Amino acid sequence: MITFFLAVIAWDTLWLQILVVQFFRKAETLHKDYVTDGVLDSALSFVETKKLIPTLANIFVRARDAQSGRRRTIGSEELQEMLQEIDYIPDFKLAQTAMDESNELKALFDCLQYSARSVWKLGLVHIVIVFCIPLSHWIPQWCEVVGMKLSIILAVGTFCVAIKTFVGFQKQMDQFLDLLKKNREIG
Repeated sequence: MITFFLAVIAWDTLWLQILVVQFFRKAETLHKDYVTDGVLDSALSFVETKKLIPTLANIFVRARDAQSGRRRTIGSEELQEMLQEIDYIPDFKLAQTAMDESNELKALFDCLQYSARSVWKLGLVHIVIVFCIPLSHWIPQWCEVVGMKLSIILAVGTFCVAIKTFVGFQKQMDQFLDLLKKNREIG
């Protein structure tokens, strides 16, 4: 029984070091590294200045060029007619792609923070449940089997969910870093 209890303490210590301690302040660290230091804003600004604004400018240039024979300023109805005459759909699709990239950066960052908070909490719940497994021997015998089985099922469940959340965090981090790298000004 003592050996089993020591194994549980060793397992819980391992989980404490790997998940709980490492991810306890991860959301705060992410905020500092990417928001406070301006990395996320820089990438969002890059998307806006290098992709979105030039694309929108192309639409206006085409509209201006379509007006070249006219001398007066055009009204709303005439502008609508001109937009029907020019092919702005490719530019509009590029602008939409730029907006999608910007929204994806924001969404991935929010997901990263949520996942970081979830990982350490799931790790802590797993530690408590695993610690309850050897304690189930000290409850009345009729409850011991139920308590032990329930503790083991919950321990396996929290283990699987914590690992799934951890792997999901790593995938999201890879996607986020790839998108940041793609939308960074070089030089």
